[in-house]
Amino acid sequence: MTRFSFLGSAIVILLPFMAPSAYAGGSVENGGNVVVCRTPGHEIQSIELLDYYEARVMRGLDLDYAGQSADVSDGFRNLMLRLGRLSPDRVRKYTDEFLHFSDEALLVPGVELVTIPDSKHLFLPKGCEVTQIVIQRIPEFGGDKRYFVNADLWSLLSVRDKVGLILHELLLREAMEQGVETSVATRYLNSLLASSAFDRVSFSDFAKILSKHGFSAQIEYCGVLLDLRPGSISFYDNGLPQFARLIQNGIYRASGPTSFEVPLQVLNGKSPAIVEFHRDGSLKSGAIVEGGQVMVAGKAIQFVGMASFYEGAGLEDGVLFAPLPQSLSAGSFTVSSGWPVKFYPSGSLREGVLDGKVVLRTVSGRLKEIYTYSPIIFSESGLVIDN
Repeated sequence: MTRFSFLGSAIVILLPFMAPSAYAGGSVENGGNVVVCRTPGHEIQSIELLDYYEARVMRGLDLDYAGQSADVSDGFRNLMLRLGRLSPDRVRKYTDEFLHFSDEALLVPGVELVTIPDSKHLFLPKGCEVTQIVIQRIPEFGGDKRYFVNADLWSLLSVRDKVGLILHELLLREAMEQGVETSVATRYLNSLLASSAFDRVSFSDFAKILSKHGFSAQIEYCGVLLDLRPGSISFYDNGLPQFARLIQNGIYRASGPTSFEVPLQVLNGKSPAIVEFHRDGSLKSGAIVEGGQVMVAGKAIQFVGMASFYEGAGLEDGVLFAPLPQSLSAGSFTVSSGWPVKFYPSGSLREGVLDGKVVLRTVSGRLKEIYTYSPIIFSESGLVIDN
């Protein structure tokens, strides 16, 4: 019995996705299967991962990533780069588990693994059989391994199928953590990830696959974890999220060329905070954590509670957490905290409640005396708009 040794090279290209993760378990057994075809003399003629056999024969999928893979680590990296478009949280989880796979797996030569009846496959090539190549069992005792691998069959697999088998086990691990008892959905998702067909899967399609087939009911979007449970998320017809509940507090990070971050919270007071997105996928509204900083016109401003955002990026309105000093064409003054404030798309102040009595210049050129806690509207050029 030996340990794996295929993880000699680090997966450096995945570092932008990396973050610690932890998942709970229980005493459940599932496995991975291969389709083995033999000669009349019972010699193995061909061996293929069941997932990939079904992909080719049942679904007509092309397994396009394989030709780009020099070794197992390289092949896994290619699959994670594909997955990262829709679920960077899973890239982190699976990559962490991949890097520890050799520590959790045991290669066992000269054995036939007990068949785990979880595959529910529909058909096979004539003269071939489905054979158990991995048994995955959540460790119960100190020193137990999680994965038990038939070493003789493993040695016959192509690089492509070795990568697919490992990813199958990692996908199955997530499904097992959610109480799923068959590997049908695992095989489907595994084969989809190995095909260019996955590049055409929308965010909503992928989210529905996860929620419908028993994977963890959460997915990362622009840095925040969204709840995929029924009634917790809705989508536009372009596949992007429209409304969603957050799983936990997190920092929304705008995708694209604009650098924009918003620290969001799960609760707005005692009520669950619903995050809303524009049709282009950018943040439309959400609850900012108390004292959370948002960049407005190059300046970090603290907010609290619900806030709205322009399509693309940029804060439209919110509640100030701290007083906001301003120096505009109208003059210098301070906007009071605890009150709503609005900004133009350029980031210049549009509306606010002033803290203290002050004299400011208006659009018409006259000077106007402003009293404490008076709401004021400014032009985009920074002058008070006359009533």
